[in-house]
Amino acid sequence: MLQRTLIVAMLWLTSDALAADAPTEVTDAVKKKYPDARIVSVKQEKERNKGKPIYYVSLERGKEEMDVDVDADGKIFSEETNVEVSAVPEHVQKGLKNCPYADWTVKRVERIILGEKEDTTHFEILVQKGKQQKELVFAPDGKMEKVEAPKKNHRGLAKKEVEQMEAKEHPPK
Repeated sequence: MLQRTLIVAMLWLTSDALAADAPTEVTDAVKKKYPDARIVSVKQEKERNKGKPIYYVSLERGKEEMDVDVDADGKIFSEETNVEVSAVPEHVQKGLKNCPYADWTVKRVERIILGEKEDTTHFEILVQKGKQQKELVFAPDGKMEKVEAPKKNHRGLAKKEVEQMEAKEHPPK
């Protein structure tokens, strides 16, 4: 029992040490939105929001892994979470059934929420047929936006796609 307590304490201390490199606004925003999650890592990305740095925060909440992009002021730009196919809305599932990859096997689904607004939810669905894999990106209306080659090290590499989705949802004025 003592050994388990020490391990849990070490994990929490490590989490706090990783978060110490980020501004408190970043960690406070993440802890407020996900109080039951543990921060696994925080990395500063290249500046991309009006000169403000963006922080890429990896979280664990039970068995769930999440990635959150937060600016230095604590504004959450995007959230990525792996979800079960059953959690995909019916209109997106219909879009998948009606696309050219309908007979491919679904290997992974990610829900991407932009700017903490549920109505901006996109889905990235990794499908496979034989040795071929494709990543399908579905818009909030359930229409397939694009097809891409899958990323080898997917976790966190969807940042560019998130930026493109953000630009589409919030075009410059």
